[in-house]
Amino acid sequence: MQHAPTKIFSGPVPTPYFPFSYPLDDFQLWGCRAIEDQHNLMVCAHTGSGKTALALYAIARCMARQERVIYISPIKTLSNQKYKEFSSSFPSVGILTGDIKVKPDADCLIMTAEILRNFLMTVEKPSYFSMDRVSCVILDEVHFINNPERGRVWEEIILYLDPTIQLVMLSATLSGPLSFAQWVQDLKQVPCHLVSTIERPVPLQHFVYWDQELYCFMGTKEWNHGVWKECKARVDKHYTKHHWSTHVWMECLGFLQKKEMLPATVFLLNRDMVEKQARHLCSFQQDPYERATIEGIWDHHMRKYAPTLERTAQWSLVKDLVLKGIGIHHSGMIPLLKEIVEILYTQGLLPVLLATETFAMGVNAPTKTVVFTNLTKFDGKRKRFLHSEEYLQMAGRAGRRGLDTAGTVVILPSLGMASEEEMRAVATKAPQTVQSRWVMDFSMAFHDPTPKVWERTLFYRQSGAPPLFVETALPTIDPEIWARCEPLFQEKKACEQRLTPDGFFRLDKKVEKTVRKRLGEIRHLLPKDVETMLSRYHALSEQCETEKREQRYFQERWTIQVDRLQDFLVSKEYWGPDKKPTRKGLMLQEVHDGNPLLLAEVLHAGLLDPLEASTLVAMLSIFVADKEKGESHVSLGEQKEVMDRIRALADKGLSEELVRNQDLPFPFFLDWTVSPTMYHAVKGWYEGQCWVEVRKVYEESEGNFIKNMLRVVNFIQSIHHVAEILSMVSLQQKLENVQEKMMRDLVMNDSLYITR
Repeated sequence: MQHAPTKIFSGPVPTPYFPFSYPLDDFQLWGCRAIEDQHNLMVCAHTGSGKTALALYAIARCMARQERVIYISPIKTLSNQKYKEFSSSFPSVGILTGDIKVKPDADCLIMTAEILRNFLMTVEKPSYFSMDRVSCVILDEVHFINNPERGRVWEEIILYLDPTIQLVMLSATLSGPLSFAQWVQDLKQVPCHLVSTIERPVPLQHFVYWDQELYCFMGTKEWNHGVWKECKARVDKHYTKHHWSTHVWMECLGFLQKKEMLPATVFLLNRDMVEKQARHLCSFQQDPYERATIEGIWDHHMRKYAPTLERTAQWSLVKDLVLKGIGIHHSGMIPLLKEIVEILYTQGLLPVLLATETFAMGVNAPTKTVVFTNLTKFDGKRKRFLHSEEYLQMAGRAGRRGLDTAGTVVILPSLGMASEEEMRAVATKAPQTVQSRWVMDFSMAFHDPTPKVWERTLFYRQSGAPPLFVETALPTIDPEIWARCEPLFQEKKACEQRLTPDGFFRLDKKVEKTVRKRLGEIRHLLPKDVETMLSRYHALSEQCETEKREQRYFQERWTIQVDRLQDFLVSKEYWGPDKKPTRKGLMLQEVHDGNPLLLAEVLHAGLLDPLEASTLVAMLSIFVADKEKGESHVSLGEQKEVMDRIRALADKGLSEELVRNQDLPFPFFLDWTVSPTMYHAVKGWYEGQCWVEVRKVYEESEGNFIKNMLRVVNFIQSIHHVAEILSMVSLQQKLENVQEKMMRDLVMNDSLYITR
């Protein structure tokens, strides 16, 4: 495997497939060379250093060769932005996400990871997309392979893609990339090059803001000992006598404005706080020309959506804020409003942006200063300090290449300021190393349970099964030398052992003399180089046997895992005796959202058969709706009995899972909860209610409503696909017009980045 982190580029310049307007750095040139050589490529480069240049080169090369390329991004927002960016450079660009389908036969197709993984693993392939002529897949933000919920999707893409398809993998925060790239090389049997950067093009400086001063606790090179500790003492002393107030915010942002340190992105890590704090801020937009520019851009992009969106609270709030030079950005926003904020901020028209962590994922914006108001976050299970890769992903947005000599990161302290040890761990600790999230579960047992698959996974390599490298390192010994010298080598070892006292027995002096005499004869007969070779051979052979025993042990555990999962599939009638999917098994095989086991049991039991269309659609939402607050207070009226029976199946499934996991070498857990929080909102919306009416039974934001409704629609489309395959005519007819009834008014998949 080739690793060129610091080497000056040498050799033939790669073919200029893409007309870059700037000279490429050495790591980019090495990357272009690997792409041109049709090798796989892992790029680990700091934020702002130009990873995208290698994606552009790979796309241009494919198009020049009349081949197709797939670009994978982790989030829909980034997918939409890349569609706009690539469409300005290439003639044939399409996008395929759960919500949007534009030119799926394009030469450059942008997709979410789940779409591609589902295609690779689905038996009944959709007609709107094929892998014909695809010669390259670009995996942007490939460190998502570490994500506990979605990481397995990325590993399965790498695992199941044909080895002839080139991989270009990009990341800014992947730790331990060498072992990851080595795994890809061994898996594909194609060279995988690792190119990386040593330092950021715009270095970072980290400060604490306190009382109209900035205190540098970490410079561009090293930690400044004692600065954080001194600041903490001042802050803690202040808050023993005073309460925290939003005045601290105003003061800090006013200071940054005065020192010409805007535009600034302020990370709050709590979406409720984003809107709350934004309302308290004064205007940062004093230039009437820029204000008029903002109004013009808003009108240009949002005019067609005004009749639908201007009745929402978010429309008024966001528009009022951007006219004051303030943007907000969080996952609960209406997607179109989030995009107009991104557009205004990237054009330098919003001096201040208040955002949650999602803004740091790929949004390329001109940020001079990043401000943290908190260093803890709730991760869905508990409140914890930021991991170093999370902090670096956000902090890395600071600093504009070609404009700033350094990016500025500011910590705005509040109550409970972290200790110096805690902060140092967050700011300087190496990012989390790649950890496989792959699981041998029912879907894998269905698709390909044979050892040839799981022995190739990253999970297998990291789970204690050693690769059999030693066997290939055994030296080759001439048979004549072996026949003549091996007996002497063994006799020499026996003599040396007899001459070594064991604490209990000593050789008789006469016997010892005889042994020593024979040992001298052997040393004369056994050449030193042959003895060294035989010694190495036996050491490696012993190590090889150890590896083989470990391999056998690991393979036995996996065989047990597969056998028990397959026994379960047969006992539950997902498979027939011939180990081929039954009708019930096809339900399990074709659903990729929610809990496929639970859904298959519900459909097979016919619990949804009596429901009329609107009730059916609403009931299906319980499998994919967010588990939000207030769930226990939702009453389903006449459908309580159906819900109770579904919950009974879920409880039974959970109990069986707990028992089953006791016998599995590699236990895994499914989510058996069902949530009725969207039930009344989905039913009302399907029946034609407007947002004002639906709002009475749905407490979350408009953006959450849109996001959840789109997920429900996509999920129902997959159920409709199952009904079509299995000729479930009644179910198919009831779900026939779901998209038409649900995709209206607020619920739309339009994007300001995509023109259709």
